[in-house]
Amino acid sequence: PYIFHQMPKDSKPFYCFDYPYTMKLTYARDLKIAELLYEEIIEKPRREKTIQKMNLWLSSFKPEGIMEWASQIPEYSRDLCIRWEITSYIINPKAFSTCVYEAESKKYGKVIIKFHSPAGRFNSELAYYQCAKGDFMAKLLDYDIEYRALLIRKVLPGTLVKFDISDEALFSFFRRVSDNFIPYNKSFYEIPTILDEFNKNVQCAKNYTFELRFREKMENMAMNVYDKYFKNSECFFLHRDLQRRNILRAMHGTIFAIDPLGVIGAKEFEYTIELIVETRQRKDPVKCHKELIDFFSNFVDRERLLAAAFFIWVHKLDEYVFCKHDDFEMAAWAMKMIKDLYFDNIQWELAEAPNFYN
Repeated sequence: PYIFHQMPKDSKPFYCFDYPYTMKLTYARDLKIAELLYEEIIEKPRREKTIQKMNLWLSSFKPEGIMEWASQIPEYSRDLCIRWEITSYIINPKAFSTCVYEAESKKYGKVIIKFHSPAGRFNSELAYYQCAKGDFMAKLLDYDIEYRALLIRKVLPGTLVKFDISDEALFSFFRRVSDNFIPYNKSFYEIPTILDEFNKNVQCAKNYTFELRFREKMENMAMNVYDKYFKNSECFFLHRDLQRRNILRAMHGTIFAIDPLGVIGAKEFEYTIELIVETRQRKDPVKCHKELIDFFSNFVDRERLLAAAFFIWVHKLDEYVFCKHDDFEMAAWAMKMIKDLYFDNIQWELAEAPNFYN
């Protein structure tokens, strides 16, 4: 779809390519009509739908104050547009846990403006951007603590990285990650730990009866695994969300990460979320999982990686139970994956521990 221009030869042309209908512009003032229609027919509904989705997700964790915060975003945006010299911006409809705008700035060029809710992870994400080394993160340009807003240089062209274990640039990216872990120090005392996150999901899911007996047994096993492998491990400040949506390819093929969760934990947990996200995309998820374990074992101990992966599978199962609002479709998938990966040919009811070596 496009707008068809029939302007006098000596007139300045105007262009708009994101409109669902063909429209003829004869005079410059017609552009004002097109702008109004674009706002009412496309941008406003997209913005409202995105914010509704975000509210639904955030309310699963902490409903207090979410609607009030969302209603204040336009006011925050106006103030920051002046400060950061923003000339145009549109909402990112794929965001669901934060409010994200893709924008153009006279001062900084193409940027991302990201707003965190009061229940969000602003402090953790900001701290990770500030601490990260090794040039594998997108660049933080500025931030506003009062508005819980981050200004980040947009990765260009920013294509999503297809997770191909033979991709040399991808291997190089994870090597940069593994060479630049941020050691834990006492200044990170407010940053949540992997165990904090796990217990939060257990509490949020406990009021749901979906496969409760299975979940409770897996939760107990996961805690036993954590105590055995990680209770006394050295901890690091982790990105903890290095998966396909947050790994972008820039010019010349270099890969950068965005959107850190910012969590304290053993280094093996840095490589676990992609195991879940990527297997969801594959026809043979069990085979994919094993290939990814092989790949990430280049950077950490294999047995400890397998233990961390089981812990995160149970963690995500609980999350899918209470926040997906999809009639437990994702939770059922995660439960099946846990059975296929860790209890093959074993009745899980009788198992005392997950089998890492199926």
